[in-house]
Amino acid sequence: MKKKWLIALASAATVVVVGLLIVGFFLSDLIRQFGPLTVKVSNQSDYDIESISFGLGKAETSAQSHADGIKSGKSRSIRPKLSPEGENSIYMVWTDERGETRTAGVCGYTESASGYVTVVIGNYDVEVQEKCL
Repeated sequence: MKKKWLIALASAATVVVVGLLIVGFFLSDLIRQFGPLTVKVSNQSDYDIESISFGLGKAETSAQSHADGIKSGKSRSIRPKLSPEGENSIYMVWTDERGETRTAGVCGYTESASGYVTVVIGNYDVEVQEKCL
């Protein structure tokens, strides 16, 4: 009888712990969406990135936030200092060691520059995964 009770208690504790881990994972994801915008840039290209800038709206007109470069094969998290007023989008411009400049949209729609974005830069393509608010 005592052995069955211990097995039932251990099973219940396991279910509770797994449930708390699942809830914690979803809550941390939700909390990250409401925090200041964080952009994780992973440079998977063969070239070092020398400069990165972020801006609002169209790439031709906007206040920008600048960051230092990223070595080839490395990653870095950046918190752009942008203050959108109303509906806006956020773009990222970077220049590699060859002097080649590229642009990618990192938040298609935002009102508060909050959330998180992962940008993976390759030699020929850019992958953006965004959760912006």
